[in-house]
Amino acid sequence: MSTINLVPEGFKQKTKKSSNKVIITLIVLVVLTFVIYIGLFFYKKSLSREVSRLDNEINQINQKISQELETEVVNFQKHLANLKKMLENHIYYSNIFKLIEEKTVPTVSFENFTGDVPNRRIELEGKAISFSSLAKQITAFEEAKEINRVGFSSASVSTSGGINFGMTLFLKDEIFKYKR
Repeated sequence: MSTINLVPEGFKQKTKKSSNKVIITLIVLVVLTFVIYIGLFFYKKSLSREVSRLDNEINQINQKISQELETEVVNFQKHLANLKKMLENHIYYSNIFKLIEEKTVPTVSFENFTGDVPNRRIELEGKAISFSSLAKQITAFEEAKEINRVGFSSASVSTSGGINFGMTLFLKDEIFKYKR
């Protein structure tokens, strides 16, 4: 018996050709996908190395900054300690003038002032209207807690009236320190 074929022969060939095209296209797509996957895999590794390198750089910079900052803080503390020491040892002359102003008797005036800070001594020359006023002035200085003792060096009657005198105040260390 003879076989009857209803499908024309040219049609079979076309089907074979189109199925080959589909297979080739699928193979190309699979290969292309694999190539892209491998490319992305190596790109990811490259990015990971770059991130690690940048992290190391950041850590090194942070360490350097921390060391510099620590050095600056230590230097600042040293300067602050030196400044504190300087302020503690600073001589405040304003305290002396305030003391003299507060303890001066109204009938006495001072004309000359000489300070000898290392020896904690102040020499004063002035005028009093009487010996009684001069005695009151000496007593006022002797009663001051900032003064160790009062030395009296000279007294003479002035031609214009009154008493010219000289005295030395021996001061305590506390007078030279800052008072809050």
